[in-house]
Amino acid sequence: MRHEIIIVGRGGQGILFMGYILGLAASKFMGYSVVSYQSYSAETRGGRTRCELIISDEEDIIDDIRVSEAEYAIIMYDGGLEKIRGYTKVFYNSGLVAVSALPEECEKIGVPATRIALEEFGSTIPANMVMLGAFALTRIVTLESLAGAVREVSRSEWADMNIKALNIGFKFMKSLSLIHI
Repeated sequence: MRHEIIIVGRGGQGILFMGYILGLAASKFMGYSVVSYQSYSAETRGGRTRCELIISDEEDIIDDIRVSEAEYAIIMYDGGLEKIRGYTKVFYNSGLVAVSALPEECEKIGVPATRIALEEFGSTIPANMVMLGAFALTRIVTLESLAGAVREVSRSEWADMNIKALNIGFKFMKSLSLIHI
């Protein structure tokens, strides 16, 4: 099993945190090998941010640290979409990304992560965890492994909110009956 995943957005959306949580969940809590690569612009907020992960059940996956044929993309903001091509399944933040901006050839899975975060928490901050919870329905990692990773790295005052956001995102996806993901 090998999964290549790319996460893109802008600075301030927690893209690198999403990648770290996903990688930690896969490696420490699922026992997979993980390679991760991050890139971001010089701006503290608003610049392009990207995280690439390769998750595998093989021990030696370090043939390349960059994703070459991503199976999944998680798009939190549509800046930089000109480089998003050829992905099989794209999870996109439907409040900030227009479906028309996405590649035609991929399966598009819209998650209103920002709207859900605002409604549930009164803030857009946990939108990244809502999206990651929705992504858990792929079964690459479990919701429990994501929660374990969040609990390990989040300050205690943020952990409960982040885990609640994961659960809300997961329940949202289950309500769509997208079991074929």
